[in-house]
Amino acid sequence: MNPVILYAFLVLLIWCQAYAGKFYTTQDRTKLYYIESDKKFNWYEAQRQCSMQNMSLITLDSAKRSQQFTRLCVAEFYYNFPNSWIGGHGKRDGTYAWISTGYNFNYNRWQKHQPSGEGEGKCVIILSNTHEWASEDCSQLRGFVCESLPILWETSRAMDKLKSTLETQKEEVESISNKTLHITKHLQMKDKEIEELNKTYESNKKKLIEFECQKGSYQSTEEKIRNTETEIDRLQNSNKDQSRLLQALQVEIDRLTKVQELEKKTGNKEFDEIMAFVKEALEKQKHLL
Repeated sequence: MNPVILYAFLVLLIWCQAYAGKFYTTQDRTKLYYIESDKKFNWYEAQRQCSMQNMSLITLDSAKRSQQFTRLCVAEFYYNFPNSWIGGHGKRDGTYAWISTGYNFNYNRWQKHQPSGEGEGKCVIILSNTHEWASEDCSQLRGFVCESLPILWETSRAMDKLKSTLETQKEEVESISNKTLHITKHLQMKDKEIEELNKTYESNKKKLIEFECQKGSYQSTEEKIRNTETEIDRLQNSNKDQSRLLQALQVEIDRLTKVQELEKKTGNKEFDEIMAFVKEALEKQKHLL
């Protein structure tokens, strides 16, 4: 046989021998019990066995607790529940107290003529058929009933509640994380859109600057055109003046020519000189035009 399998089997066997009992819970799950009905221990050893499981011999300090445990016994064992140690023990003054709380009995279900003898050295068992109590020497070997310590049970319930709360919070955190991831992706998309808009803005800004430069060039060209047009107008006006002067001279020449022809007939030399001067002036004026 494989040594590992053999070792595991031995460990399982030892564990089963150590804890041959069984766990039970009430219907409302407010109590957890461990009932050992096969192996037998004295009262002190029974309490030690309970302590090893973070439990204590059962405390039945009220009618409610007693009835609750009785209902479980009837449901699980019918009336075959064995005589078993519970958490009551005798004291020197003859009274009885609970090992889990240290409080004296203020509730009991003693069988008739019980408890018997002095309290010291006596411990309490719960009887199989009637579920009443009886006192026995603590050294007797019996099965036993453990229950979770109230503080441990409440802690366990609080831990379960905390675990549930943590699971809920975990789901909420995951939901928030998913929403955050979605928002992050959305923001990244918006960042890309903003980046594209910035690129478009820079491109349009560059085009605007180029347009402004071209506009300045156009304005300069327009100004040159206006100046040229002004100069043309001035020259045209000057030409008009020269033309009018030329026309006036031509009229004067025509008039003088007629006079010359008349004077030739009469032989006037001064008139010839005047005509020569006028023609020379007229030629100069034409040259200027």
